[in-house]
Amino acid sequence: MLPHPTLAMAAGLRRLPQWKGELRGGLTAGVLTLITSVSYAAVAGAPLGPDMAAAAVLSGLLAATVGGAVAGVLGSVPVQVFSPRASVAVVIATAATTLNTQVGALPNPSLSTTVAALTACLLLAALLQVAFSVLRLGALIRLIPHAVTAGLTIAIAVKLAWSQGPHLFALGAGDGLARHAPLATGLAGIAAIAVAYATGRGRNAIILGVCAGLAATGLLQAAGLDTGRHLPSVDWQVGSLLSPATLAAQLGAGTTAALQHMLPNLVAFAFLIALMNSMETLTSALALEQLGTQRFDPNRALLAGGLGSLASVCIGGLPVAGSASAAAVQAGGRTRACPLIGAAVVALLSLGFSRWIDSVPLAVVAAVLLGVAFDMALAPARELSQQWRQRGADGKRNPGELPVAVLVGVLLLWADMLTALTGGVLLATALAFFHMRDSLVRRQYDANAAEMPTQLRSLIGPAAGRHIQVIELGQPLFFATVETAVRVIERMARSTRFAIIDLSRVAVLDATAARTLSRACCALNQSGQQLLVVRTAYSAGFDAALRPCPVFDTVDQALHYCASRSVPEIAVVPSHGQDDDDRCSDQGPDTVVCEDWTGWVGGVPEPAPITPRPVAAPLPPPPAAAPARPASAGLVVEPRVLQALEQCLLHLVGPLGSVMLRRAMRGARTPGALCRAIAVEIADPVLRERFVTEAELLFNGVPATPPAAPQLPQRAVLNVELVDEAERELTAQLGPIAKVLVRRSQRHARNQRHFYQLLSRQLDNPALQRRFLARAGFAVGDSGVPLP
Repeated sequence: MLPHPTLAMAAGLRRLPQWKGELRGGLTAGVLTLITSVSYAAVAGAPLGPDMAAAAVLSGLLAATVGGAVAGVLGSVPVQVFSPRASVAVVIATAATTLNTQVGALPNPSLSTTVAALTACLLLAALLQVAFSVLRLGALIRLIPHAVTAGLTIAIAVKLAWSQGPHLFALGAGDGLARHAPLATGLAGIAAIAVAYATGRGRNAIILGVCAGLAATGLLQAAGLDTGRHLPSVDWQVGSLLSPATLAAQLGAGTTAALQHMLPNLVAFAFLIALMNSMETLTSALALEQLGTQRFDPNRALLAGGLGSLASVCIGGLPVAGSASAAAVQAGGRTRACPLIGAAVVALLSLGFSRWIDSVPLAVVAAVLLGVAFDMALAPARELSQQWRQRGADGKRNPGELPVAVLVGVLLLWADMLTALTGGVLLATALAFFHMRDSLVRRQYDANAAEMPTQLRSLIGPAAGRHIQVIELGQPLFFATVETAVRVIERMARSTRFAIIDLSRVAVLDATAARTLSRACCALNQSGQQLLVVRTAYSAGFDAALRPCPVFDTVDQALHYCASRSVPEIAVVPSHGQDDDDRCSDQGPDTVVCEDWTGWVGGVPEPAPITPRPVAAPLPPPPAAAPARPASAGLVVEPRVLQALEQCLLHLVGPLGSVMLRRAMRGARTPGALCRAIAVEIADPVLRERFVTEAELLFNGVPATPPAAPQLPQRAVLNVELVDEAERELTAQLGPIAKVLVRRSQRHARNQRHFYQLLSRQLDNPALQRRFLARAGFAVGDSGVPLP
């Protein structure tokens, strides 16, 4: 159902203020685009001679009208205005100069061949920009280092300003000061632009410069002075500079061989033009996004610029790119109507006032382009100067990206843009490698500062923890950074026994880095130290290259390994007689300990397979020449049984098994007592039962739990609600670690009262212990133990 005409009129009146803003923004964008498009087209066509100047100006107007309208409709940011850009105009001028030189070396040189080659170059550039969008390379183009784009922008601005010198300082007819009338018009425009920037009106500097220059021109012409050469008048009958019909005619006339001869330069300049167009479009879209208009899609922005350039080139215009549309936004532009109105304004002014274009002196155009060059170079130069003024913690200046920008600028002014782009990217990559090397080590600490379970911390101890150093890396470890890591390891290993290099945060590890770490490990082993590696997810294929470095999954596993090596070894059974006073000696090759860790890969030992023997099959007696000697008073253990027992523990509980066995042997007097002392420390009931079974088989029927000995503690059945309530109470005092403590106490508790008593021991303050037990409903004595 259609709305009532009165309602439709009211809705239109409500939108009228919005249309006023769009009209103001479109008018501002159209006037600026007309001035800059004519100026940039004159720069782009200057190498082709004065005869092609009128055609070049028409190509700029066609680009601003047709190309700007097509790209404005398809753009990612609604208010973005598309038109020819100064940086692209300089590249086109350089391409025209190079191609004209190559054509001059041909047997039959002609200007039409140069124009045909330039048209093919621009057509290929538009297709490349569309390909960038189709291949979704918008984000990759933004990965070009900012220092490279800053150096390119500043150098292009310098080239643009330098190219306008002849027009600005041209002499007119007459004698004396009258000959400098063109310079006076240009200086008037420059003065107006400078005043605009000084008073904070830089957005309107171009319009003010043109108005001041034209006013000075009118006054000087009224006084009868010559203001020099002017812009050529637009001749619609002559046509534009870059006509596809001319290209097709030249291809049919035998220019194909010449274009094949110039193909490398054609492709190179086409790529540079497409790249500069893409960067201009993305930069202007990003500037509009920062103004708060709308987030933009880089691939859609590239597609809009590519299709607009393609449409423009197909009718003989220049390529277009996104321009700085801040003036249109400040004037009130918010929607796609703004760039469309701007394109319509350019078309109307071109049709209605094209006869007055030739009244603009080239000196005024030079003044406008000088202002454009200043505006181009201002932002990147300001950023580089700010980086130079900053000082580091040592008081030295930080050059930042200045070396890359200087190199790019020098190469562009001295050689060409392809050389400048390549050199800048290579230098920026090299500097990134150096910075990455300097920030390779993320953190360096000893085992006392590491986060580890309390039981493991007590096993290591503070004294041994100072001799276990951990190096945590936070950058990719590859051929360019591994030597820095090795130097840090060697420097730290002078005062430590174990060096753990943590690669868990490293996203890149190559074969060169793995082999370098392996060589460093061998060098440390010769001096009595050891290098341990905590693997990264990307090092799975380099375990063989890392050997003989022990490789672990976590830092805790590496610390377990260091703890097992830090506990003094116990001489259990020598192969020949010794005095009892030497039983705790760790000298000699007869000490029976688990020192062969060469099979440790990935943090899990590779134990020898344990083959249980039947109980009925007795072990063969030991040789008479090597009688077994008690490891402690009353305990006699055969070496092979002890090795099998240690391998069983390593398989069940990991590296801590060796420590558990040595600690249990210090006080055990019988095999049963030894097994009971070890079994009590195994928290998992399944693993504990498995150990007891295998120990009974290894000791050939010796009961691990004789009837007279107390049984292993059984896990009590506790009330789930009371356990949860205790966990909440303890979490309020200790934090998240309370959950682990509750689970551990629940495994060892004999009953509900014993459970609360174990939990209360985790609180350091006796008052907090009594309060915790009182809340649980237990009467508490002075010692903090629940009363019966």
